Amino acid sequence: MNRRLFGNRLFWLPTATSTNDVVRDLARQGAPEGTVVVADYQTAGRGRMGRRWVAPPGACLLCSLLFRPYPDHVRDLPVLCALAAADAVEIVAEIPVSLKWPNDLVVVRGEGWRKLGGLLA
Repeated sequence: MNRRLFGNRLFWLPTATSTNDVVRDLARQGAPEGTVVVADYQTAGRGRMGRRWVAPPGACLLCSLLFRPYPDHVRDLPVLCALAAADAVEIVAEIPVSLKWPNDLVVVRGEGWRKLGGLLA
């Protein structure tokens, strides 16, 4: 995977069913690795296990990236993406971020935690 490829092909949508739906359709049409889809709002966003993901327009970062990994690397991709996202939030927001497996980014507060986001792969 070439890091310089990500974001060279960027689609911004005010509304989408879900960014995953859009990037999957683009992948089927032959879009290259590194294609990024961003939306301000999703009408049919999904979380893990098909759960509905609802967020008010403009309230959070809703995006999907198209990866075309070697088959041997597919199983490692979700973990690597979660670690990269946690590192990015720590650098930009200057707050410690933890991972709540299998796919959540959280901030530990006292005895509990607050969810920052989640990743699907």
